[in-house]
Order: sequence, then C-alpha cells, then structure tokens
Amino acid sequence: MTQTPPKGRDGRPAAGERRMLAYLDTLLEEGDFGIFALDLEGRVRLWNRWLEDRTGLPAATVLGRRLEEVLPGIAQRTLATCRAVLAEGKPRVMSPVLHETIVPFLRPSRQIGRFLPVVAGTGEVEGALCLLQDVAPALEYERFLTERLEEERRAAEEELRRREERYRSLVENAPDAIVVNLDDRVVYANPAALRLFGASRPEEIIGRSIYDLFPEDQHRVVAVRIEALRERRGAVPVMEERIRRLDGTTVEVEAAAVPFPFDERRAIHVILRDITERKRVEEALRLSKERYEAFVKQSSEAICLFELEHGPLDTSLPVEEQVNRLYEEAVVAECNLNFAVSHGYQDPREMTGFRIGQVFPRLAPQNVLYLRDFITGGYRVSGVETKELTKDGGIRYFLNSLVGNLEGGRLLRIWGAKQDITRIKEVEEEVRRLNAELERRVEERTAALAEANRELEAFTYSVSHDLRAPLRAIAGYSAILEEDYGPRLDEEGRRICRVIGEAVAGMGRLIDALLALSRVGRAVLRRVPVDMAALARQAYEEIVPGEGRDRVEFRLEALPPAEGDPVLLRQVWVNLIGNAVKFSRTVDRPRIEIGCRREGEGEVYFVRDNGCGFDMAHAGRLFQVFERLHRPGEFEGTGVGLAIVKRIVERHGGRLWAEGRPGEGAVFFFTLRGG
Repeated sequence: MTQTPPKGRDGRPAAGERRMLAYLDTLLEEGDFGIFALDLEGRVRLWNRWLEDRTGLPAATVLGRRLEEVLPGIAQRTLATCRAVLAEGKPRVMSPVLHETIVPFLRPSRQIGRFLPVVAGTGEVEGALCLLQDVAPALEYERFLTERLEEERRAAEEELRRREERYRSLVENAPDAIVVNLDDRVVYANPAALRLFGASRPEEIIGRSIYDLFPEDQHRVVAVRIEALRERRGAVPVMEERIRRLDGTTVEVEAAAVPFPFDERRAIHVILRDITERKRVEEALRLSKERYEAFVKQSSEAICLFELEHGPLDTSLPVEEQVNRLYEEAVVAECNLNFAVSHGYQDPREMTGFRIGQVFPRLAPQNVLYLRDFITGGYRVSGVETKELTKDGGIRYFLNSLVGNLEGGRLLRIWGAKQDITRIKEVEEEVRRLNAELERRVEERTAALAEANRELEAFTYSVSHDLRAPLRAIAGYSAILEEDYGPRLDEEGRRICRVIGEAVAGMGRLIDALLALSRVGRAVLRRVPVDMAALARQAYEEIVPGEGRDRVEFRLEALPPAEGDPVLLRQVWVNLIGNAVKFSRTVDRPRIEIGCRREGEGEVYFVRDNGCGFDMAHAGRLFQVFERLHRPGEFEGTGVGLAIVKRIVERHGGRLWAEGRPGEGAVFFFTLRGG
C-alpha cells in the first residue's frame, strides 16, 4: 500500500527518510485526530493511538481484520463511504450534521470524517485513509461562547441605555438648539430649539416640515445638504444659514448636521447655534480691518490724518453745518512724506496743524462739493479729481479719497489719501491732441474717398453710356443686315448675324450686372424689420412661373425676421434662389430648400439645392466678379450675381459662404449683423 523508502549502504533507510518517517510517526500517534487505513479487501492496516483511546481497541487486535468485525456496531453508512472511496478513488466527507456516528466511541462524541483514496505510483487505488475528529469539545466551546456573548450583549444594551439617558440629559440641557429631521419632518426639538424658534410647546415645532424652519431663499441649500447626508454616512460641513422663527423673523445661525439612527430609521441630527452677536462683532472687526487695509494699501501714496480740534462731529447735524465745522476744526494731525511732497514740502511735520481748507481751499467750488459728497456718501468718498496749487505756485492734478472713522453717530477722524495724476493728465491731453489730429486726417481721407466714389460713379455711368452706344449700333446694323440682305446670305452668313445678336445681348446683360454691383456699394442702407420668409417666397414665385412649379420640389421653412434693407435683401434671395433653380434644371426632380438655423447668438439663413454642385477646392472663387466654375455653354450667367450677394451681406455686417459636392448639390449660407 506504501512504497518502500530508499535504503542506505547498510540496508536501512537513508537519514532524511528516517527523519521524515519519525515526523509521520509522531503525527500519527500524537496528533489530536484519529487515523485508520483500509486495504482493497477492507482490512484495517493502520489504527493510531487516538483511536485506541476513544474506542478501547488496541491496534494489535484491530490490524488485519475487517472494520465490521472489529466494530460490529459501526454505521453502515461509514462502510458504504469506505467502499465508495476504494471503488471510485475520490475523497468523501461525513459530517455530524448528517451522520450522528461514524465510528463507535466509548463516550458521547460528535464526529467529522474525511475519507481519502491512497494512490500508488502507478495511479491505481491501493486503499483508503480516514481522518476522524471529535468536534464535540468545539461545539461545547461554541455554546459557551454563545452564552458569553449573550451576557455581553445584555451588558452592552444596559450600557447603551445608560448612555442614551446621559445623551438625553445632555441634549435636553444643551445651550445649542438640537432638532431631529426624519423624512423631512421634525420629530424632536430640545428646549433650546424651542427658544430659538420662539415656540412655547414642543407641539408647535414637532411634526412641521423641516423647510418651514427656513426662509424660502434657503430651501435649495437645505435640500442639497439633506441629499448629501442621505448619500453618505459622514457629517456635512458646518455652514452659516438663516432660520425662520414662528413669528416670521429670521436669525443667523451656524448649522451642523450628521446622519443619526432614530427609531431604527435613518434620521438627521441638526445642531443650530445663534450667531447674531458673533456676526455683529465680526462685522465690526471687518469694518476695522477694511479701514486698516485701506490705509496700508494706500501707504505708498500721499496719506494724511485729519483730527477735529473740538471733539467728534455730530453726524445728525445738517450737511452744510458739518461742512463748515470741518473747515473750521479739521486739522492735519499727521501725514506721510508723499503727502507733504505733493504740496511742495520736504518734511511731513511742516504740514502738521494745516487746516483742511489749506489742503482743499474753500475758494475752489469743487473742493466744497468734495466734502459735501464725503458727508452724503456715508463719510466715504473716492476717485475725486482736484486741481491744486503747490507751495511754489505750480499746478498739480490729484485723485483724492476720504474715509471717516465713525462711532456712535459721531465722526472721530478722517483719513485722506491722494495720488498724483499730473503725468496721466498730461498723457490724456496728448492723447486728445493726437485724437483730434487723427480725426482731422480721417475727415480728409473720408472726403478724398467720397470724391473717389463720385469719380467712380461718373466713370461707371460713362462706361455704361459709351459701351451701350456702339452696342446699339452693332445690334441695329446686324438687324438691318439680316432683314435687308438675309435672302442673299448663305446659311453661314445668317449664323454669323445670330452670333452677333447673341453677343450684343450678353454684353448688355454684363453691363447691367456691373451697374447693379456698383449701385449696391453706393446705395444708402435703410435698416427696418424685414419678413425674410415673405421675401424668399416672392423671389421664388418671380423666378419660377406657375406652370413650372409642378416640376420643382420647393420647401420653405419658418424663417425668423431680420433687420436690414428690404430692397437689398430681396436681391439676395432673388440671386441665391435663381442660382439654385438654374443649376438644378439638369436633374429629373429639382429640390430647393430654404431654411434657418441657430448658431451661437445669431441666425444662419440658407438655400439648398440638389443640382450639379461644385468642387470645394474652388469655393473661394465663387464670390469673385466674373468667376464661373462652369463653361458658358452649360449654364447662362454673367459671373456677377454672387459677388452682388456677398457685397449686400457684408454691408449688413454678415458673412456669406457655401458648401457643395459635384453632382450632389450645393448650399449657400449667410448671416446678418455678423451673426
């Protein structure tokens, strides 16, 4: 059943193997578990000391015998399990839950057995090995632990009860208001909370919606904090909020909240602390800090302190009386060097005792207004420009500020600061001079441009008149030639006459287009509200006669109105729709779509067709004068129409662009007012 261990030179097992066998013997004999082994015939081949003690059967009386002979009272299930392991070669387990006894012991036990096949080096099963453990002591210890844990649980519950009593006492006597929120309802409020909300009985608070305790402008903040508490277990940060008392007044509080178990449900424990007095102190500190920081911030400037010779000034006095008192009693108590230098003195002590009238002379009306604005502005004024004389009689410009120190309705002192802006004023004067010079040059250039436009108009008219006269002569003589000498001409002669006539007509259209382009640039732009949908529909109906509309699939979306010149904008629609109709006539079912889309803050109007389209590589040429992307024989035109559209759109502050693909149509977009 087992392999023979390797032998040494003396025929005994090697030293390493002997140590291993000694370890196994110790494990078998001293381990806290039973081990027995069966061969293929079911005879016992191993029976350790643990089993000897529990069964009372020495190994000498058991080895070599069948298990059922040794233990007549053994369970049939145990024998069946041993046979199954020998037959199948797979391990099995018998537990005390399903099997009361595996091997009969001398005293009561609860056994667990693990049955393992013993496999030879050839892979064949040679026997079965069973490991037995008595788990009764463990079960007994488990029972002991259960009883111990129950005792500890009762003790913990008692301790929890005492803690709850202490907590309740602390809550009831806490100086801070404590409220428990369950499902957005108040289910508890301590006496401090009743006092904070102005309630005399708990029933006035308990049962209310938690939102009733806060002003409406706080509801969103409260909802966000409640949601945060429901999503996580920790507390939310302490925040300053306002609560609403039962009488409708509000109180500033500091609010803390944390999830809290209440009646086996998840509630929110809210602590509110009245911070009214603290906010008052903080506001006083803030004002003091603000004044101090204002002083420090301007310390690099000209700063002085005015004190009142005869004590604080009553701010309830009429404004004019306060102004007079300031001129009579306000003197320079101290100032920095910059302040003294700004008045032409080299030592600040030279200005100590100067009356405010020596700093801001009363003879200057703006100085009196300066002090009046200081009083009416809450004893604070800044950004006032003054023009002052220095000690040597020079003129300097200053930007002045005054800040009063108030207490109990009385003005105690005044901090003054001024910044020398003389250089800035000089630069401003230079800028004004340069602007005036620039405006003069612009006027000159504008006049020159106007004169150039007048000359261009005259040239355009002249070209139109001078070109039309010979064209009329050519057209007239070609007509006479065809009418009087037509019968004498052969077919080629008559064709030449027709070519001359067509060329004259084309030249006439080109002259008209050039004149139209010139008029667009010269026309006065009249901006009024324009119904873009009506203009587009009129243009389409003008271009496509009634009998031809059945062939065209025309779709006009709702278009927002625009602001512009209705005459010029009508020309835009006529040219764009005319283009769409012209370049779509080669398809079986022309489709023209007019619509608008929103981009950013502006409207983008568009005209889309399913015509011949164009290559985007040449898109830049579309809006140039006389540029055409198709041969003259394919589609009629002068190459000026889109140039006219571009000029009109740009005069309206917009832009024009197009997209297309050969054979798949094109779409033209335009905006107005730079949209």
